[in-house]
This record gives sequence, structure tokens and C-alpha cells, in this order.
Amino acid sequence: MRVFFSVGEPSGDLHGANLVKRLKENGIQCVGYGGPRMQEAGCQLLEDLTQYAVMFLTALKFIPKLWKLYRSTDQFFAKEKIDAVVLIDFPGFNWWIAKAAKRNGIPVYYYGVPQMWAWMPGRVKKLKRLVDHVICKLPFEAPWFSQRGVKAHYVGHPYFDELVNRKLDPEFLAEYDHPTRPLITLLPGSRNQEVKNNLPWLVESAIRIKQQVPDASVAVACFNYHHSEAVREYLAQADLPFDVFVKRTPELIELSTICLACSGSVSLELMYHHKPSIVVYRLSRIQAAFKWLALTCRFITLVNLLAVDDINRSKNKPHDATKPNQEIPFPEFPWVNNPSIPIADLAISWLKNPSELERRRAQLRDLSTRFGQAGATQRAATFILEQLQPIPSKAKIKSEPFAAAAYYRQNNDAATEPAIALNGTHNGIDLDQPIHEEAYDEFEDDWSSAAAAAYQVQKLSPQPLESDLATTPNPERLAAITRPQFTLPKFTLPKSTTKAPTTTTEPHSDSKRRVA
Repeated sequence: MRVFFSVGEPSGDLHGANLVKRLKENGIQCVGYGGPRMQEAGCQLLEDLTQYAVMFLTALKFIPKLWKLYRSTDQFFAKEKIDAVVLIDFPGFNWWIAKAAKRNGIPVYYYGVPQMWAWMPGRVKKLKRLVDHVICKLPFEAPWFSQRGVKAHYVGHPYFDELVNRKLDPEFLAEYDHPTRPLITLLPGSRNQEVKNNLPWLVESAIRIKQQVPDASVAVACFNYHHSEAVREYLAQADLPFDVFVKRTPELIELSTICLACSGSVSLELMYHHKPSIVVYRLSRIQAAFKWLALTCRFITLVNLLAVDDINRSKNKPHDATKPNQEIPFPEFPWVNNPSIPIADLAISWLKNPSELERRRAQLRDLSTRFGQAGATQRAATFILEQLQPIPSKAKIKSEPFAAAAYYRQNNDAATEPAIALNGTHNGIDLDQPIHEEAYDEFEDDWSSAAAAAYQVQKLSPQPLESDLATTPNPERLAAITRPQFTLPKFTLPKSTTKAPTTTTEPHSDSKRRVA
């Protein structure tokens, strides 16, 4: 069997690579669009789609190239034998891929579905039309999509698979650790536009923090060497003694006292490591207006959404990140105007109050225990493999015992003892022909669901995760505040044509922490 992937984000490349490994272990061939990690995992890469992972209006210049890829994909589907298409993130382009797959009769699985519960929920109509199964990463997603007629299956977030298996560099940890001095780590994002927009705010916030906590040191965790070159030049122009590293984000998060981060999946890593953090995301005025009109959930940060019972914006008061003692884990600032003053004030209050820092760590430990568990990738692979199994005929489902198992599995009666259900009895009920008829009647309008459920019991697969958060989402408008400006140089990301160094880090002279 062959599965076609379409993945366009750096984080999606990571999750796609892990899924490719699991599918290949079961003899599935993987081909399509992705990034270097997917290629390394064994996917036959037709195009590195991650190079087009840009934002908003910047993406317009790539439309001709992406349209050409879409047309070639349509031809590829018509000529090649493809058993399934797996989409991860990158919705603009992936809608086209889904359309091409449906036109060629190929089932479509969306792993890491667009966050329609957060903004523009009307897109669910397109999703229902073009996608056969949604594989959900967040616990409240499956109920939300199911209520709107989309087949949805919750597996958990694959990012935790990476975190659980990740090995930190003990030598770097030992060299850069300084237990008596707090470390503030700046995480400006992985996309060029994110770094360009958010780094100046993060740097200015760090300057203000150091004015009140002078023994603190500051490190910037860069996603790639291109970013680090620009960041180092920017800091040099401002004469700031901040350390800059590449490929050291996990170690820096582990060593940090607090983090200032651009909004993104890194918030899950911060939760996993129990690191008190403040989230920022710079908006243009157009984006801010769009956010107010289109967003329907309370927060932009995934960890904050996991922490509350009701994520619906319309039913709750607007979030004011400037207030102390926030109940949400990560105060967030998706602002138009510079929020460095309230960010610094919050961070200073935490650093000067160890009990508040510990309270936040305890809150993050609880969330990590509840949601930060590994196994999502394996559950996703198992689900796809089960769906790809040949569907028995109606007569076969009606006549063979696993139809009864499917019936009881669907009703949660055989979930804990599937082997008993298959061996003739369950809870004293004889699984004879009348029960088969009952199963037949139950599933007569949906044979694929019956066969999938039966196969799942027959293979004794683990019980899929269920969500007890049957809620619908939404965020709120935040008022910007005025504040005095620092005189910082303009930050730009120059085009880089040089090859990256072979070393894994780019500290200053060594990896000892500098304090100024």
C-alpha cells in the first residue's frame, strides 16, 4: 500500500516523519510533499513544501508555484496507485490536495486539522466535503467536529512523542547552568516573519526585566542559523550581552527560570517542562481586526485552552493579561502595540516571588500529567492502518462472529474484554445468530464503520482516547496600552546564501552563561 503525504510546516514535518516511521514499520510506502525530517524517515519526497511555510500576505508570491504543484499532484493521483492521502497542517494548499484526492477516489485523512473551532468555523462544510477522517490532537476537537457531522478520532498531541523521547545534551546543561542566577530564555519562533515581528518586543521586555533583576541572564533560542546570524547582528547593534544559540531550544527551556515566547506549539514544550512563561504575538491592525471578527475561542495559546473548562469566547469575559495572579498558565499578549511593560512587570513579579513561580510550576505539572502523554503517533498510525484494511461484504459481516464484536465494541460493552466477545460469550450473553442480526441491523447503513470496529476488536487494539470536554471554542479582544519606546535598531532578516556551520550551537566564545 502507498500513502501520499502533504506537509508544509516545520512542526508538521516532525510529526509527519514520526508517522512515516510507524507506517513503514507495517509495510506502507510513503510518498509526497514534506520536509527534510520526513525524507530522512523514509518518505519519497517529491517537493520540500516546508520552504513555503510563510504567513499571511507573504504567501501570495508562492501561489503560482503551489498551483503548479497542485496540478502535478492531480496528474500523479490519476497515474499512480495511492491508497490514502494524509494531510498535516498547511490548510491553504492542502485543500487543493484534498480536492485532487477526492476527484481520484482516494480517501483523505487530516492529521492536525485546521483550528476551525478557533476561527472561521464555517470552513467545516468544506472539511466535511473533502476529508473522510479527521485525526484530532486536542481533546475538545473530536466532540466539536463530530457534532458537525465530521468523522473525528482523538489520538493526543504527537509533539509529546518527540518530547518524551528527546535526549538533552548533558555537557551543555552542565556548562551553561548557573543555579544562583535566573535565566530568561527568549523564543522568537520558527518562521521568518514571526522572528522579525516578535524579537524586538521580546528583547525590549528582557531589557526591562534586567533593569529590576540585574543578576538575570538572557539567552535567545534560534530555530536555524539564518535566524541566529540576524539576531546576533541585531543584539550587537544594540550592544546587548545576550547569548544566542541554535539547536539548543530544549536545553535552554530546561535550564530556564522563565521564558518569553512567540505563540506556537512551543507552548506545549514549555508545559511539558513546567516552565512559567509569557506568550506574545505581534499583530498588524488588519490582523487584529480580523482576530476580533473571526476568532471564536478565548485564547491563542494551546496550553491555556487545555487549562479551562470552557474555551468559548462569547460566554466569558475578555482576557486581561496585564492583571497579576492569572489563573491561566501563560499570560498572552496578541497585541498591536508593544506590550513590553506589562510583560516585564509580570516577569519581575514572578522572579521576585518564589511562591508564585512554584504555584505556576505546579499548575503546569498537573496539565502535563493530564495531557502530556506519549503515544499519539502510534494511535494515529493504528487508526489509519485499520481504515485501510479491506472492508468485508455485507453478507460476510452478517454471518461471521466479529459482527457481534463490532456491535458490542460500538456500545462499549466489549471494550475491556474483546477476546471474550470473540470467543462466544460476553457478560453471559451468547453471541449467536440473533446477536449477529442485531449487529447487522445496527450497522446496515454504515458498513465501513462496522467493519472498522470489528477489525479493531479482532486485533485487540488499544482503546482510543476519549474526551470529556464536549465544548466549543473562542478568543477575545485585548486592549493595547501605550508605553515609552526604547531606541533599538530595526530588526531585519537578510537573505542568507551561505551554508550552515557544521557545529550544533553558536554561543559566543563558549557555553558559559554571561551576566551583564
